[in-house]
Amino acid sequence: MIGRAVSPRSILTLGASSVALSIAYHSGPVYAEEVSPAPVRQKLSIYPKPDPEIQLAPTESKLADKVGEVRENAQIAWSKTRSEAQSVLEKWIGVEQVVERKLKELAPEDEPLLPGLMYVGVATLTGSVIGRHRGLVTRLALPPALLALSLAYCLPKTAHNISGFLGSLEARYLPNVATRHAELNQVVHDTVKTASKTYSETKDTVSAKIQDTRRDVENKTGLKLGTTLEGERKDKD
Repeated sequence: MIGRAVSPRSILTLGASSVALSIAYHSGPVYAEEVSPAPVRQKLSIYPKPDPEIQLAPTESKLADKVGEVRENAQIAWSKTRSEAQSVLEKWIGVEQVVERKLKELAPEDEPLLPGLMYVGVATLTGSVIGRHRGLVTRLALPPALLALSLAYCLPKTAHNISGFLGSLEARYLPNVATRHAELNQVVHDTVKTASKTYSETKDTVSAKIQDTRRDVENKTGLKLGTTLEGERKDKD
């Protein structure tokens, strides 16, 4: 029995057992696997859960920058246009108020515009109709001349106020022309005054001569020419 030979199978079994014992010795104690407890079931809430907060991460884009630049320029242009339009509107309203105030100043309260203004319009249109087939100078000069004459005759106070207003504008914006105009008006005024004075003096002189001649005739002939002339005048009336 002692001298019985060991089989190769026995040698392999012995070697495997030795290796297993060596691994178990070096690896330390072996514990049993821990059993995890069963998960506890969470109770559902009766209130709705709040929406999760969404955070946007800023991203750079050339197209977004270009669109933002165009939008900013458009807003600036719109603001400027709106400001200019508002300024023009305010100026226009101011001009309307000035014109309305000036018209009230030019038209006196004691001189109604109607029907005098209608007569002035008819006279001006008549001048246009009359000068329609005339020369160029007559065609251009006749309507404003009739306008000025009819305005001075039908609305004398309004015509005087308009003349003063035009004179103030002329003196303000065209001082040289205003000076020449004033000199011309003064010459015309002096001429008319002199002509009126001469006419009055001539009339008085002629009337005095006629009276002297009548007296001489009455003294020489004995006729009462004055009584005869007065009777003829009464008969005509």
